Amino acid sequence: MRAGQGLIKPGESDTVEVFIDTSGKNGRIAKTVQVTSNDPDSPVVVLVLRADIQTAAPPPVPAASNTPQSSPE
Repeated sequence: MRAGQGLIKPGESDTVEVFIDTSGKNGRIAKTVQVTSNDPDSPVVVLVLRADIQTAAPPPVPAASNTPQSSPE
């Protein structure tokens, strides 16, 4: 939900979708999302998102064969 695009009444809930572009990243990362509301008890909530990004292993290289190949005659 974007700011000003909806009203969440007391006792209701909604979903916040967060996307993190991990391209070019490797290892541990941490990002924060700040949610601001008019709730007098919790006007600001900070969500901490943590991830351990692992690059995909390259495909295995076929082993070279030492078996002589016959040539077509």
